[in-house]
Amino acid sequence: MVSDDRDLDLAAASIRADRRDVPAFVNALAVRLEEAVPGLVAVERKRAGMFSGEKVVKRIACTVGEESYVLTAGGRTVVATCGKEVRGIVIRTETLPVGDWAQRLVAALGREADTSAEAYRALHGLVG
Repeated sequence: MVSDDRDLDLAAASIRADRRDVPAFVNALAVRLEEAVPGLVAVERKRAGMFSGEKVVKRIACTVGEESYVLTAGGRTVVATCGKEVRGIVIRTETLPVGDWAQRLVAALGREADTSAEAYRALHGLVG
């Protein structure tokens, strides 16, 4: 279990380190989550410019159990929120620093991995 905790800490640290280049960080995180937990994550993208074929990530939403994790990107800023959902309705939301948000998301996937094979693969996809 100590090794798993260390892996979670390393994953959260690498996510925090990637934050220096915000658009690249958000895109990389979206791709990692889409590959790891396609059934738990929804990613919204928009065109980078009117004539650009490139798309940038605008929003990442991930639901793990009763917890919802949303990362909203706008230019060089990112807003990370964590909420508690009951029957599809968010009853509490708090804004967090991105590093804390990432750490909570990885921890939630770790808890979910105890009961779900998909979440177990997702956790190892994020920390591996």
